[in-house]
Amino acid sequence: MSQPDGNTDLELITTEVLIEELVGRFDHAVFCGLKVQHQKQVLIHRKFSGNPWTCSGLAQSMSLKAIDDLEASFELPDGDEARGEAEGEDGDEP
Repeated sequence: MSQPDGNTDLELITTEVLIEELVGRFDHAVFCGLKVQHQKQVLIHRKFSGNPWTCSGLAQSMSLKAIDDLEASFELPDGDEARGEAEGEDGDEP
């Protein structure tokens, strides 16, 4: 499994062993991955290591970063009309 430079070919290592090695390098770590294997079959792998409260905070931090990145990927038009649409209002006044 070793390459000429002494490194291991990561593609040959099982996912479980790879994740164990990765989280073992940190005091607290969170991993969550999703793989669609077939149209109706999804594999979700979750692992945390360390203090559960700290890991919960790490997971929340990652969730907030994902939301921030998603929001940064699109722009809303300026003005009151755009705010109403973004908040789910239809713009009609009562």
